[in-house]
Amino acid sequence: MARYRDLPLGFADAAVVAVAERNGGLVLSLDRYFHMVAQEGTIRVLP
Repeated sequence: MARYRDLPLGFADAAVVAVAERNGGLVLSLDRYFHMVAQEGTIRVLP
């Protein structure tokens, strides 16, 4: 969570990112903050 402390991610959002990073990196979400995290290349966001 320290990596994304500047983003307004809640605990659940941070948990989704952590699980996605460990399990293939794919997230289905319309939340714009996930797209900001995806810019780092650690996850891919659909759609």
